[in-house]
Amino acid sequence: MEKLECTTCRSQKTTLRCGICTEPSCKTCAHLFTEDAFSFLPKVPEVMTKGVYCHTCYLANIEEQAEAYEKTMEAARNIDVYFADQGKETRRIKRTQIKYKIASCEDRDELILRFAFLAVLDGYSTLVDVDIVAEKKLDGTRQKTNYRGTASPANPQPGHTPKDRSIRHNPN
Repeated sequence: MEKLECTTCRSQKTTLRCGICTEPSCKTCAHLFTEDAFSFLPKVPEVMTKGVYCHTCYLANIEEQAEAYEKTMEAARNIDVYFADQGKETRRIKRTQIKYKIASCEDRDELILRFAFLAVLDGYSTLVDVDIVAEKKLDGTRQKTNYRGTASPANPQPGHTPKDRSIRHNPN
């Protein structure tokens, strides 16, 4: 890392380069994102893949999109999920022709969250007929599990969902 003057605070600290404008910025003033920070988006815009942003570029290009991403993620965490074996609870929910498919994911909960994120992006509030299959693979002496699955989004009418959610986990 090189010693340059930060464009925001004018300090002589070790600087990073902005991914958009290549201006130097110190670690305190720079906005840093990991490469998988926006991994749930179906197509990540090119400007959001840079990783390091100066304060000016962050405010101009990233802030609004990052806030929208977080709002969508929060809505995806609160979506109703009904699995394929819960036909009794979902029989009155009208299905859509849309079917989400994810071929590989390392975590079952992340797979469900990815389905929910896609449903929220498309304007749906419920996932029905979620079917998840675990595939175990041996890599030498280690076992690795990958998950794949399908799900359908839906917007149920107010009286068509069960009021007692405890039935979703324990049918007895």
